Amino acid sequence: MALIAGVVLTAVGLVGLFGTTLLGFGLNTPHSLLHLASGLLGMWAVWKGLSRAYNQWLGGFYLLLGLLGFMAGGFMASLLGADTTDHWWHLFLGAALALTGFVLKSAPGTQPSSS
Repeated sequence: MALIAGVVLTAVGLVGLFGTTLLGFGLNTPHSLLHLASGLLGMWAVWKGLSRAYNQWLGGFYLLLGLLGFMAGGFMASLLGADTTDHWWHLFLGAALALTGFVLKSAPGTQPSSS
């Protein structure tokens, strides 16, 4: 999951730096930089064998980001240009990462991260 999230978030971040929309979603520089940093961190985590820790930490971060969006929508809109659809996507991403990091067992033959 860390590799998939890393590649997708990196791609979304790069597209956002050079365009203003992606599949109908408005993009801005701070939001795109957040996605780019999250994505590059995910690919680095896979390379370093820290996928589980990435899934746990980023899952928690994106869950909080999604919740914050619903509780302080005006703040999130001014900071990241995020709207209600973004908040739902952040919650979905956070839940998928957290589920993978905290609940699912490691693949056979691999060792879970001790972090």
